[in-house]
Amino acid sequence: MIKKRTKQSFSLASVFFLLSFLANAQEFKPTHPVLPDSVSAIVVGGQILRTYFPKRAHVANSPGYGADLRGDVWVVYEKLPVGMVGGGPTVELAKSDARVLRIYMTQ
Repeated sequence: MIKKRTKQSFSLASVFFLLSFLANAQEFKPTHPVLPDSVSAIVVGGQILRTYFPKRAHVANSPGYGADLRGDVWVVYEKLPVGMVGGGPTVELAKSDARVLRIYMTQ
């Protein structure tokens, strides 16, 4: 009986410690942009698009991905082969912390 109460007290104390630690934790704010250039945006965005659209990851003759900076948002998109008209998967990433803002298909 004593051992059981000790374990319960210890686990309850652990939970309270963890909750107080999480309540006092501050959010990390990077001082420099996480995605400073198009190369880093394409690496991160391309991986997200390959994960989100796995069937399109093996498209033949795909020239890869491109990225445009619009304000503080990187727009990473799948490039189309020369002479082809249409759209593809697109992801918008925050330049400051690489948050995914939107994922969508264009036409």
